[in-house]
Amino acid sequence: MPAPIHLQLARQIVDTLKSVCAHDINYIDLRGRICASTDPSRVDDYHRGGFEAVRQGRTVIIEKDDQESGDRRGINMPILYNGEIVAVIGITGDPEEVQRYAEMAQRITILLLREQELNLHELTGKAQVQYVLRTILREETVHPAVLQEVLASRGIPSARGDWRTVVFLPVLTAPDAAAEPDMAGQASQGPGSGAVGFSGLSALEQDLLQVFERIGKCLYLNRFPEEYVLTAPAHVIDGSVSLLTAFAERHRRYLRIGIGAAEKLQQQSHSRQTARIAAISSGGAVSPDGIDSSVVCYDDLDLEVLLASVPASDRDLYLQKALSALDEEDLRILAVYYDCGMSLQAAAQALFMHKNTLQYKLNRIHRRCGYDPRTFRDAVVLYTAVKLYGLRSGSA
Repeated sequence: MPAPIHLQLARQIVDTLKSVCAHDINYIDLRGRICASTDPSRVDDYHRGGFEAVRQGRTVIIEKDDQESGDRRGINMPILYNGEIVAVIGITGDPEEVQRYAEMAQRITILLLREQELNLHELTGKAQVQYVLRTILREETVHPAVLQEVLASRGIPSARGDWRTVVFLPVLTAPDAAAEPDMAGQASQGPGSGAVGFSGLSALEQDLLQVFERIGKCLYLNRFPEEYVLTAPAHVIDGSVSLLTAFAERHRRYLRIGIGAAEKLQQQSHSRQTARIAAISSGGAVSPDGIDSSVVCYDDLDLEVLLASVPASDRDLYLQKALSALDEEDLRILAVYYDCGMSLQAAAQALFMHKNTLQYKLNRIHRRCGYDPRTFRDAVVLYTAVKLYGLRSGSA
């Protein structure tokens, strides 16, 4: 089974050659993308000569620079492993002079691939699944034969079509968090309050792994204790929403779950990013009927999609202006109040306080920050700030 070329190996080869070669070196994947280079500005650029070397299955020599196409004089040599092209080495300069460096790169790559392949064979089936998914999420190339073998082991016929990534974010605190006071000064007791400590994570993890196995046709990755990641064909995820929701209800407030946008398998890094936005957006959200929004799909978001792209400096300035005078209890009250559609009765019930008490606290927030949570314009400012704060806290 051929091993996949990944970014770390590409950089290792480029760095090795750089120490003995005074020319620019590009490591090009099968799509013609420069994935490692001695010229950092060229990384991720399309390399026409490299792609032609893949397409033609032979070394492509460029005799002179072409300003219009961006081609540079040099040699583009395919690297063969087990009879298949796995990448292309491109070296600028006089083709006759740089030929020997390209041949050196080919030998180095083959040696490293053999070592990598031996290591991959030693992995267990589940470890191979995690290895492949980790490689995909790093936006690195997985050799088609490796990918197909792993997919087949999980009962997935092919990598075609749209896929989705689901991110599970445990809400971690100290081991005895369940017995400590919450922001309102009340002791947390049982499901629905507080966050899971490390002592409770093991049971949650075992339950989660069972969910992964029930879904079946998926790849999953355990990054204890930061996150758990599941990637599967979009139709498999869409058909598993009820299972994910039931799991989320068993661990209410202990876990944030986000379903990412549908993308091709090799674009699951982006799907994972959108899933994290959705998961962070799900944290602590309470609907008007008092039910936690424990599973959120990126496709269903609106304002959060825009806020996630706000530069950190602009976000921090906005938060400073809107929320600097408020404490954690104020922020929690605002989040619940707006999640309940500004209904005093629903928010008071969700917060376990009397309507008059909630009125008093909203008045206090108005006095502190200068924005009235109950008027439309000020509510827009505060609601946006609370959403921004939640995204920042969840991604920290």
